[in-house]
Amino acid sequence: MKVKSTTYRIIICVLFSLMMHFSLVAQKDPEKVFEDNSKTEIDTIKVKINLDTLFKQKSYKKIINILSKKKIEDTLSFNEYILLSRSYGRIRKFVTGAVLTEEMISKALKQRDSANLLEALNLKAEHMIDLNQMEKGVRFCDSITPFFKKRDSSIFMRLCFKCGLFYKYNGQLKKAYNTYKKITQEKYRKLSLFKNNFGIILLDMEKYDEAINLIKESLELSKKEIPAAASLNVNYNNIANIYLRKKEYKKAEKYLDSAYGSLNERSRESSKKTIFSNYFDLYNVQGKTEMTFRFLDSMFRTNEKLLKNRVEEKVLSIEAANRKENTLVKRVIYVGDELKQTKKNILKGTLVLLSFIFILMLLVFFFKYRNIQSSYKKIVINQKLGGIKLNPNNISGSLTVMQNMIDTKNPKTVVFISRFSKLLRSVLEISRKTLIPLTEEVNSLKYYLQVQELENNSNFKFNINVDSELEFINPFIPPMLIQPYLEHIIRQYKDVKEEELKIEVTFTFENQQLSCMIKDNKEKDAYFRKEVMQEIEKTREVLKVFSKKLNMFSDIILNNRNVNNIEGTCININIPYKTEEA
Repeated sequence: MKVKSTTYRIIICVLFSLMMHFSLVAQKDPEKVFEDNSKTEIDTIKVKINLDTLFKQKSYKKIINILSKKKIEDTLSFNEYILLSRSYGRIRKFVTGAVLTEEMISKALKQRDSANLLEALNLKAEHMIDLNQMEKGVRFCDSITPFFKKRDSSIFMRLCFKCGLFYKYNGQLKKAYNTYKKITQEKYRKLSLFKNNFGIILLDMEKYDEAINLIKESLELSKKEIPAAASLNVNYNNIANIYLRKKEYKKAEKYLDSAYGSLNERSRESSKKTIFSNYFDLYNVQGKTEMTFRFLDSMFRTNEKLLKNRVEEKVLSIEAANRKENTLVKRVIYVGDELKQTKKNILKGTLVLLSFIFILMLLVFFFKYRNIQSSYKKIVINQKLGGIKLNPNNISGSLTVMQNMIDTKNPKTVVFISRFSKLLRSVLEISRKTLIPLTEEVNSLKYYLQVQELENNSNFKFNINVDSELEFINPFIPPMLIQPYLEHIIRQYKDVKEEELKIEVTFTFENQQLSCMIKDNKEKDAYFRKEVMQEIEKTREVLKVFSKKLNMFSDIILNNRNVNNIEGTCININIPYKTEEA
């Protein structure tokens, strides 16, 4: 199933129009307020609560519960708006927090309260960072500069923390640098946040030495916090990023390990994604394929969580709007039964449509993710199988032998040509497949050994044995796993005339495990062992892929054997397979 980008656009447009619809419905309601006989708990509690203390104690949900109830019955002060908005931000309901800041800005403009307006603008910038609205943030920072005067320098410098990041992530590095230079008060320049953020700006400007000094200072400050700051992993990761760019990979890996080790339940998924991305870049540039794929998979999983969180956040914001709508319904008398019925129908239809869209989005993301995983597996398998081919030198040698036989009118020429053509046809057929029947693999080996037997003037003998149970099952196995080892054995002994080379290939099936054993009777030299060990490493990579795909054990072992006091070779391969029924 292919999912096109237009599907996402349609879903987003429908979702946006529905949100607008909720807003319009609320505005069309008459503004007559009815008296509700039941009083909420907030009316009966006359005790003053120190909300600042609750915020310092991180009791964010308690603050939200108290102020939300108060907001229904009364208006909130600016300080209460700030606490409520920041509390939503701390529990990652950034959209709700951003909506509250818009209410604050509207209220401050109506009251012409410039001090609280600037505080609201600062808080809005904070939520825009949490929502990753970088381009919107740049426009926001450019538009609000006229609001600030010299007497507002402290609030302005706090805003510079956010605006500098907006410019940085939008690629306006010089502007980001100049913005952070405007933070001149010592109390802000000593903050861990300032040193880290200024450091990453310098990093992007390739001022690595200045950047690493600032971020290390930030790291030391974070370590001194009790409990340790949640930003420790960010500091470690930023330092690792610098060393990665400087191509000092050992130091980069050291700091990445520290970043990974400092992750905790308070760590953001975006921080995890950045760490996994740096791991991916580190191992990719070093050519460590297995580790690269491992962290690529971690990035996929983290992206899925981030996407899920965003969907849940949007659903929660819609539910909040829905609750607000229900509250308004309780406080408003509808004009006429027809308007009441229309309202109910619109609400029910909207909820059904929202549920359908949510389920559709989940299905879209599921199939998209499954297609990515499937494509990834196919690519990996094709890459691994790319190295499994018949040696071109072997084909060239066979053609040369054929030419000599034709020139000398050798009576075995016809037999040789027949066997060689069967070999080529067999190789061409099985090389296009991921898995082949065992019988095809055995036939291919026979054709190959028969051709080599004629090339070497019967200087060796071979025997291929297949367990009777395997002939009945006829499992499917990866192609051309055994042929390269036969090629190495034969190539070393082509010039041997004194003793006959004997090769024995045996396929066995025991305890649901398919094994192949390759034996010969010749002594080995160091060069041969080096070549075979290299071939074994390639085979292990292929076996690893198929073991994971087929959920089976596989391995390959090279052993020595003694036949008539002469060292021989014994290669044992445990082959993953699937049955014809599977």
